Amino acid sequence: MTVEVSLMISILSVGFAIAFGIINTMRNKKTDDQREAADMTAVMIKLEKIADDTSEIKNDLKSLKTDVRHNSESIIRLDESLKSAWKQINEINAQLKRG
Repeated sequence: MTVEVSLMISILSVGFAIAFGIINTMRNKKTDDQREAADMTAVMIKLEKIADDTSEIKNDLKSLKTDVRHNSESIIRLDESLKSAWKQINEINAQLKRG
């Protein structure tokens, strides 16, 4: 009878150990899942921020290209005006030398 009692206690102990092991594993899995979800959320937020920054840089670059194009056109017009002014100055100098 003592063997049966000790066998019963052993089986009961193993059963409780298995039950507590399963419960602990499930709790750890839940905690790990929550931690993983929080990490993924943080990564997604950072990726969205990077995407927003990239979009902003892209828009700034487009604006900069437009400004450069406008400045180039202005320089061309100024260069043409300068050539015209020098031509007129040279004509005036030629008239003064003749006259």
